[in-house]
Amino acid sequence: NSRNNLTIENMPYHQDILDFSNRLAPLVGREVLSDRRESRVALIGREMVPITLPEKVRELPKDLGIAKPQRYMLPQA
Repeated sequence: NSRNNLTIENMPYHQDILDFSNRLAPLVGREVLSDRRESRVALIGREMVPITLPEKVRELPKDLGIAKPQRYMLPQA
């Protein structure tokens, strides 16, 4: 786990990541599509493709296929 092995000094600044991404993207026929400063990431690609999220299901089915709770009793001594 890198959180235990690396310190904050080992992490690149977001601007360094953007600079690298802006140099790399044209070399591979891509462009910088998005970035997130708080995560220190940049997304490079050909195009941003929107996705449609399914509608939220607000109710769970009555039967989830889970066994009913069992009542176990220890034998009396």
